[in-house]
Amino acid sequence: MNSRFYDSGVDTIDEAATLGIGDVAKATGLSEDTLRYYERIGLTPHIERAPSGHRRYRNGDLAWFTFVTHMRATGMSLETLGRYADLLRAGAATAAARRELLTAQAALINDRIADLHAALAVIEHKLERLDAGTSTGSDGPRC
Repeated sequence: MNSRFYDSGVDTIDEAATLGIGDVAKATGLSEDTLRYYERIGLTPHIERAPSGHRRYRNGDLAWFTFVTHMRATGMSLETLGRYADLLRAGAATAAARRELLTAQAALINDRIADLHAALAVIEHKLERLDAGTSTGSDGPRC
C-alpha cells in the first residue's frame, strides 16, 4: 500500500475545513488535471466551490480519491469506477451491487497475484541455478 495517503496529514484535517486542488493533488499523488478530469466525467462526488469558483475539497473527498487510486492500481477501469460511484450516490439500496463489483475486482486481483507468484517462482528457480553455476541455458530459453 502506498504510504503517501497516510503520510500527508490528511486525517488530521477538520471536516469543516476545506482544501484547494493543489493541496489535494499533493495529499493524494494525483495531478490537478486528473482531479479535474475525474470531476468532469462524474467520477467524484459534488465538489464544493468557493465564491471565487475555486474547488474546495473535504476529508470525504480525499477518502474517495484514495479509494479511486487504489482501485485504479488494481486495474479497475474508469467505466467500472463510474458505475460504482453512480451506485454509491444511489444510496444504501445498492450495497449488494457495489459488493458484486468489488468481489469481481478482488477475484481479478487474486488471479493476477497467482500469475505473479508463478512468475516469481520461475525467477527464483533461475536465480538458484545461476547461483549454483548449473544454469547452462540448455534447460530452456537462454537467459
